[in-house]
Amino acid sequence: MNKNNFLLSIILLLAICNVALLFFLLKKPKGRIDPDRPKNVIIEKLHFDQNQIVDYQKMIDQHRIDVKKNDSKILELKNELYQLLLEDQPSTKSDSIALEIGKIQQEIETIHFRHFQDIKKLCKPEQVGDFQALAKDLTKIFNHKKVMENQKR
Repeated sequence: MNKNNFLLSIILLLAICNVALLFFLLKKPKGRIDPDRPKNVIIEKLHFDQNQIVDYQKMIDQHRIDVKKNDSKILELKNELYQLLLEDQPSTKSDSIALEIGKIQQEIETIHFRHFQDIKKLCKPEQVGDFQALAKDLTKIFNHKKVMENQKR
């Protein structure tokens, strides 16, 4: 192998390595949930126009604020609950904290339900059938475990 062929082989090998490196760097990492995936699925399945998308985004923003506020309350209560583990004496306070966590989780589910009622109100008459079909799949769309399994395949 002469010097030119050797250098050409090295350059070709480096170019292939660079392409492979770019591929792995730009490849979407598995295990991460795309936060806009459900929104995009709903927009697509309901065939929202641009005005509906703008209104829908406003609804999403408010929905996220409401849910986040309640999630924060749950986190505070869980911290309080787990601090009881540091006590030597069993406490009945854990039952009341767990009950309060359940009430807040119930409120979150109510927030979700109202959010979808608002989405339905956003639909035009010709989109109501699409909404009814979507309603049957809502648990699948928002099941993050299922999304993660599908991304691993």
